[in-house]
Amino acid sequence: MPQIKNATITYYNGVKYRSKLEAGCAKVLDEAGIEFQYEPFKLELLPKFVYMGKTYQQWTYKPDFIVLDNIILEVKGFKQADNYVNKRKMILKHIVDNDLNYMFFEIYSESHLRNILNRYKKGGNFCNAYREYEEELKAKQKARRTKKRKIC
Repeated sequence: MPQIKNATITYYNGVKYRSKLEAGCAKVLDEAGIEFQYEPFKLELLPKFVYMGKTYQQWTYKPDFIVLDNIILEVKGFKQADNYVNKRKMILKHIVDNDLNYMFFEIYSESHLRNILNRYKKGGNFCNAYREYEEELKAKQKARRTKKRKIC
């Protein structure tokens, strides 16, 4: 299990997680009664290849969590690696190109996940719960920016 930069390997319920945030999200899922799988498989996004005598390693991706059969939860935190935007594009393209029946969602904190799950349990649709919460967060951020402008 490769180490995530600036993350602390943490055990929860006898399972080794790559970060405290991943372990915390596992706990949130447990508390919500949501069954999940942790890093259940690996996708090959880019195969190993040789160019001008130099071998380039394959680029793979392990989903952090699979919930509700076809939902990938990628636990990112708020600070992301520089190459993550491109890797996310490759993950999404791989899902589309291979006609995989998965929906991909990013989780930034335990409270982010908890709020989405609370909405999901009320309405029954994870995708809608995620979108609604994201829209609410954006509206709050916009209100804060507007409030700051009025003070100055």
